[in-house]
Amino acid sequence: MQLVYLDPPFGTGDTFHSKVGTGHTKLTLPVYADDMEEADYLAWMRSILSGARELLTPSGSLYLHIDYRMSAKLRLMLDELFGAQNFMNEIVWCYKSGGRATRYFPRKHDTIL
Repeated sequence: MQLVYLDPPFGTGDTFHSKVGTGHTKLTLPVYADDMEEADYLAWMRSILSGARELLTPSGSLYLHIDYRMSAKLRLMLDELFGAQNFMNEIVWCYKSGGRATRYFPRKHDTIL
């Protein structure tokens, strides 16, 4: 493969839901639970990234879409698995959605390693 793009769960600890239906008959269904313990999450990601490395050609690229919760830990893991010398850049994806936070700085970007 020449390109692998990964957008895994971000390690939020939340359960995400989807609303289905129209009008007064809306149903809220769980979509997925992003509630792994950190050690389990990192082991899972190591397995996925190692598998991606095996699939990539020597000139291939991997893009890992993540947010502030795991970006530092996964960057170190990528350096270990792929070699720090192969890191090209960090892409910051800024967005306007979200609203204003009163108890923390607003979260207005994700990172693509």
